[in-house]
Amino acid sequence: MNNTADKESGLRKTRIGGISLISLAIVVAVVIIVNLAVGKLPAKYTKYSISSMGLYDMTENSEKIIKDVKDKINLYVVAETSGLDNVTYEYCKRVESLNANITVTHVDPVLQPAFVAAYTDEALSSAQTHIIVDNPALERSKVINYSEIYYQKYTEQEAYYYQMMGYDVDTSTYFDIEARLVNAIDYVTTDDLPVVYYTSGHQEYSIDSDVSKLIEDENITLNDLPLLTAESVPEDADLVIIYSPELDFQESEINALKDYFENGGKILLVSSVGANYAAENLSNLYGFAAQLGLGFSGKLVCEGSAAHYYQYPYYIIPQVASNAFSSSLGDNTNILMPFAHEILISDAEDVTTAELMTTSLMGYAVSVVDREIVKDEERGDGKAVIGAMSTKGEGSFIWFSSRYIMDGSTVGYFSNVTYFMSMLTEVCGKSTTVTADAKSLQVEALTIPEASSNLWGTVMIVIIPLITVAAGFVVWFRRTRQ
Repeated sequence: MNNTADKESGLRKTRIGGISLISLAIVVAVVIIVNLAVGKLPAKYTKYSISSMGLYDMTENSEKIIKDVKDKINLYVVAETSGLDNVTYEYCKRVESLNANITVTHVDPVLQPAFVAAYTDEALSSAQTHIIVDNPALERSKVINYSEIYYQKYTEQEAYYYQMMGYDVDTSTYFDIEARLVNAIDYVTTDDLPVVYYTSGHQEYSIDSDVSKLIEDENITLNDLPLLTAESVPEDADLVIIYSPELDFQESEINALKDYFENGGKILLVSSVGANYAAENLSNLYGFAAQLGLGFSGKLVCEGSAAHYYQYPYYIIPQVASNAFSSSLGDNTNILMPFAHEILISDAEDVTTAELMTTSLMGYAVSVVDREIVKDEERGDGKAVIGAMSTKGEGSFIWFSSRYIMDGSTVGYFSNVTYFMSMLTEVCGKSTTVTADAKSLQVEALTIPEASSNLWGTVMIVIIPLITVAAGFVVWFRRTRQ
């Protein structure tokens, strides 16, 4: 009798054990199948940024540019297999997942030494990861170097120098793949590749290097134009920039600008008040502007309303006209226009004028008399125009009276450059804009208040172990009672 009961108990345990093994095998098989299935999903469903860095994040504008690609595009990730940067490769795979026309391929330059030479004469280190974006249909390609994907704002020597001088220096490494990759895709696919010229030979200000980089990032070519020797504006010019000249233009140069404008050309003039708190009257250049309804007043403009200036009355925060140029500005952003002079708008034949930036109704002008700043009482208080535009047919003449409208030092504090770039792409007729901030790889320290630290320490060290011991005791006690 006891033997029979023991056999039945043994068979029951065997069946339970067998069922457990079968269940375990089924669970393992399901996990493997699910894992394989997930591995086949596009990267946009499997790669997420789980840190504050947001390495795989992408702006809506970038996604739109990628999704709108119609040509077959190849993204070649070039690196030795052993040194492949997985973050760069996975980001490219995320781009691939957004558009079936984009294909990502890893190329090992050690195994294919002639591959890179077909796209660039530049020597790319095989120990680093680079990207080549290729559009075979247009026979257009662009190489993205590792140093463009990962970069630092300062070299070690520069950072050390500034730190010794007492400055707080940003030594972070930045991951700039989104802007670089979208820029390259836009370059190899777009029909909009504008050319912008800037005049030289009149002691013009140099265009800020950060602004030049932003212009190039929009796939806009920036070329020098010595108008006196060139004698005319090149036919491929989408815009001519005259950036705060100190010397006047010759009559032949003005005639070249007139011909360009009359034939639908676009001109941007940026002027500014000098160290003597007055702007030089460049009679030929400003005479041309006057023919288009935009007159020159060389006195420094100040703002009488404290709500519309920053620190000093001549650091004007202007009222900005709502139009295509200002569409990219946020609700809580400002433009700073220091050392501006007034632009006088008047009637002119066959042209249409418009205000772009003004002071409040409390604007006024000043001049220097015997080394003292004196208010122009004759002018009195009233709105002063410091940004204006004149159009005739397809031609446009845009004038800002502060050179800070395109000064890179305002980035991060004011929206000057954002406005300038919006204006630039609009005037050049560029349908897409490439705007994406680089992501800092600097890991911020996690700061936990002392009270929270004590609380979580108690939970982890005392409460959880006690709960675990209590649960174990309950299980043990129940089993001993059976």
